[in-house]
Amino acid sequence: LALAQRLSGRPDDGLATLNQLLGVMPAEPMALFFKALFHLEAGEFRQAVDDLKELLPDSNLHVANLLLLGKACEGLGDTLTATELYRKALGRQWLDPLLGLDLRYSLGEALAQEGWTRDAEQEFQAVQRESADYLPLLERLGVKPGTSSPVASVSAKIPEVSAGEAPKPGESLVQSAPTPLPPLLPTTPGQWRLFSEEAGIDLLLNGQPVLIGREEGDLVLPQDTAVSYSHARLFMEDGTYWVEDLNSTNGTWVNRHRLSRKVELHRGDEVQAGNTRLRFL
Repeated sequence: LALAQRLSGRPDDGLATLNQLLGVMPAEPMALFFKALFHLEAGEFRQAVDDLKELLPDSNLHVANLLLLGKACEGLGDTLTATELYRKALGRQWLDPLLGLDLRYSLGEALAQEGWTRDAEQEFQAVQRESADYLPLLERLGVKPGTSSPVASVSAKIPEVSAGEAPKPGESLVQSAPTPLPPLLPTTPGQWRLFSEEAGIDLLLNGQPVLIGREEGDLVLPQDTAVSYSHARLFMEDGTYWVEDLNSTNGTWVNRHRLSRKVELHRGDEVQAGNTRLRFL
């Protein structure tokens, strides 16, 4: 009924119908999905965030809700949160293939907005390899969030924005995105690892905390003069790993963003201490 009302040009009635359903079945995921979709179409990004922020990716529908939540965050200008949401959702097992393409395309859009044009191009190219005639989720549904202009196609030109990465000592900003790390190594569920082919590091993690430093710690990097004596710490909390900077001189970076607080890690994240880049697997 709500969809019929929306298609007949009465989106407010559609929202009222969904709210009635949610009054009987709070947090019903399908109703929340379409309610957020209506808000996105109207450019009401804050309402979409409020609808979806409590949901966890326990099913493909919940992953789709995460996708809409990321779109709402983009509408609010928070592309960093959107990028983290897309990466987290892509890490799920048994992900619907088409939904996986939706997430990769959305990740590419968010990366392009942040200025990571090379990484964005890689995501768009991966989508094209999987499906040459792919259309993004919102375009398939005929939804254009907060604007009357059409959603960009996969072949659209990525905005030319200067990319950047963690600065090296003596430099304010590196102007090109770093060379991608090698493909992920298989990791046993319940285990994690820090890997760097360049630095010759393959450290297995079983839930123990890890101190990274130049002269002492569980992971010592004596050849990297940009690493502080005690630089960063990885630790387990609520069943997952987090990383925090220990007031290092050159900072700790996750996916090219300097940490100002502790950050949850997801498989595939890049952690940089000094000039050493590690992949969390």
